[in-house]
Amino acid sequence: MEWLFDDLLGWFYELLYTLQKSVCYLIDFICEIFRKLVGLETVTMNGRNENLLTHFILSSAIKNAFLGVTLVGAILVIVFVIVAILKKETAEGRDKKTNGQILGRALQSFMTLIVIPFLVLAGIVFAKE
Repeated sequence: MEWLFDDLLGWFYELLYTLQKSVCYLIDFICEIFRKLVGLETVTMNGRNENLLTHFILSSAIKNAFLGVTLVGAILVIVFVIVAILKKETAEGRDKKTNGQILGRALQSFMTLIVIPFLVLAGIVFAKE
């Protein structure tokens, strides 16, 4: 009877070991994918070894997406400046803002619109190195 208990216990320990080994393989696989995605390891694309992150950042689709978001942001700044000026003209009392205040905030928004994509790209490039 004791040999049956030892066999069952051995089978249970072997099952636990197999499960733990499988979890460790899964974690290692996720780590390897992460290292390739962030550009720590090179991948072979079109017969060349290059960083995946650099490939994505320098691709024309990403450049067009950044350009599109910037253009939409600039258009929204212009539309909201026009709305703010029209609202100022119809406002009465102490809540009136001057054109200088409106244009100052518009310039601040436009500078933020230009600086943030640059900082994001610079952060990605410098963090990779």
